[in-house]
Amino acid sequence: MIKMEKKTNAARFAPELHIPNGTCNIDFYTKFGAKEHFCFRNDDGSIHVAEPDIDGSVFHLHETVRWPDALEPAAAKGVMTVIGLFVDDVPEAFNRALSAGATEISPVTDHDYGYRQGIFKGPFGHYWQIQKKISQNGPPEGESHRTFNGPPERRPYGRMMSRSGYDHQPQGSEHLPAAGPGVPENYFSLSLRHALPQR
Repeated sequence: MIKMEKKTNAARFAPELHIPNGTCNIDFYTKFGAKEHFCFRNDDGSIHVAEPDIDGSVFHLHETVRWPDALEPAAAKGVMTVIGLFVDDVPEAFNRALSAGATEISPVTDHDYGYRQGIFKGPFGHYWQIQKKISQNGPPEGESHRTFNGPPERRPYGRMMSRSGYDHQPQGSEHLPAAGPGVPENYFSLSLRHALPQR
């Protein structure tokens, strides 16, 4: 069971992840540790929309529909959003995902910008970043951002991109906002990225 520190009266993201039409099996998410609130299916048994949550953090899985010009990762040939999930025990949650069938993109690493993070790809191509703020690290107090001028493999997400087979460095990824003390650890965060073509 994935456990996260409980915070009250906090706004939370509730991501909606689009999945291929005709999908019938979403067992990966329950194996990962999610609890399913409901699952509405079409006449052919495929999933229309499901609502799981991970220790209180709700998200939705929805078949791809036309009205929001929605795409799922396979059809888009890339991703432009990474689902960040803050947890107490990053390695445990990360390894649980791999055991459930996820693909490792970037191993769990303690970064010098103050986060412990690992990235995996779920069965439908969505990227998840499992993370925790490490209080003893991070930018100096009062510093609003950090600039990383080293080679791409030394920059945040540079390893992730190289391990994914991409050599493109997302614009602006060298500037990361400082995470202040008391960052809650029971919510999703969304990182918007350029859609990267498959090679």
